[in-house]
Amino acid sequence: MILTLALGVGILCWAPRAFELSTREFYSSKWSKILVACWVGLLTGFMTIGREQLMIFPWLSTLLVLALVDARSKSVRVIDLCIMSAAVVPLLSMRALGQVVVLSGLFLLILMAVKITLKKIYKQDALGGADVWVIVMILMALGGKPAMVAVYSGVILSAITGGFLMIVHGRSGKTTLPFIPFLALGAVIATFFSEPILTAYTNFITMQ
Repeated sequence: MILTLALGVGILCWAPRAFELSTREFYSSKWSKILVACWVGLLTGFMTIGREQLMIFPWLSTLLVLALVDARSKSVRVIDLCIMSAAVVPLLSMRALGQVVVLSGLFLLILMAVKITLKKIYKQDALGGADVWVIVMILMALGGKPAMVAVYSGVILSAITGGFLMIVHGRSGKTTLPFIPFLALGAVIATFFSEPILTAYTNFITMQ
């Protein structure tokens, strides 16, 4: 708990740099208020499902910071991606680290192939390098089926949002949405609801 709070303080100090704002500008902006509201919601959720799950809170916090930065500027810095990646390390067991790295590497190759294919189809980057990086970190942090729930939830939510905006506002099909916010939301959904989602999906497939 103490380590989690210490990491939380560190993230509060890092957040203004991620937004490329002064500390005063950041904490007087709407982004700091949104971030604090998200953290309060997460902590409330963790208190509900069990404090032992709090170890994932620092990583989710860094992911939420990147999501808000991406929503604001549609780009994130490599240094901030590295900080988010460093927050994954405490979630990995040393025995499983090699297997996770290998699987993540294979998944990265698949994602890069998808990125190249989508670029040829849409004539633009439909999946950015930062998006691919975040997806791999989700795989490493959540692992296995929960990670798949997170990624698929992000894809589905972004597709629904994009379709809604095109219908309501007539946005061009070439107008891109920042994807990291949807991946972050997917990671939150998977953290709290992956088991019931997987159970419902299994029951649907098997018609039970």
